[in-house]
Amino acid sequence: MLGGDSLARQQADGSLVDIVLPPGLFPSVATEGTAVCRAAPAGATRSFGAFTEKTLRCNTAAKDAIDNVCGEGGFTQAWAAQSAAEAEQGMYTMTKIPAIILVKLMLGLPEEQEHVVRSLIGAYSICMDPDGKTAAELLLPPSLSSFATACCLGF
Repeated sequence: MLGGDSLARQQADGSLVDIVLPPGLFPSVATEGTAVCRAAPAGATRSFGAFTEKTLRCNTAAKDAIDNVCGEGGFTQAWAAQSAAEAEQGMYTMTKIPAIILVKLMLGLPEEQEHVVRSLIGAYSICMDPDGKTAAELLLPPSLSSFATACCLGF
């Protein structure tokens, strides 16, 4: 779904997985399948035990949908300045991600998309203030069922 960029390909075969933002959880998405992100290793990758630091790389439709959710809910997000290559591809990289965005991505995935869930596993820099480094990192569990359980238990 997204263009064949070199930075963002990483699955079992080393490639990244397209994560389609569901219109029901991202209301400004007009057409199913048009707003797409990928969980990608963060630029200066750190690791937290078995978890690699990741970020979201999104196309323009996904960026707009995320910005709308954040604007409507009063959440603070931040995006890196686009490189020339990213601008050409219409891609944006998040530097600070409100936890609600990760929750919506996980909850919007059908059970049969376990490979997408696995692509999201990692540590993410979550955001309170986009201009400062937030100390908290969010680690996503390895399956939808354990994520739902973690949410219900006050994760």
